[in-house]
Amino acid sequence: MNIVRKIKLESLGYYICKNNTEKELFKFIKENMLNLKQVSLKNYTYFIFYFNDKDQNIFQHDFKYNDFYVNNELIWQNFAKKFNFDYEEIQQSIKDIVEQAYKLQDITPIARGYETDAIIEQAYKLEYNEYSKKD
Repeated sequence: MNIVRKIKLESLGYYICKNNTEKELFKFIKENMLNLKQVSLKNYTYFIFYFNDKDQNIFQHDFKYNDFYVNNELIWQNFAKKFNFDYEEIQQSIKDIVEQAYKLQDITPIARGYETDAIIEQAYKLEYNEYSKKD
């Protein structure tokens, strides 16, 4: 059974986590990888960006090259440090979650640096912030 299905069943009371680590993992995924806003930015025509409710860029999907970039600091490093996943486990877990939750196919998750996130988050805030638009 895939992890997204387990998370849904657990939230409905039909699945019991094996241990506290699995429970923490489910919580982390629910809070940081599911129910993200999908956003297009006018200066990035080949991309769809995924933002959380704190306006942090979590994922970037580059349609031109079919690359799928993952926020290294918020997502990738948490899988590595908090849950002790190795590179392949992180990549496969993110792939499974994203393909299930966002109905994407054949993606390969790639960790990307903080600088890119900061630039995208700034562009998002400028383009979508109601105070930045002139009347």
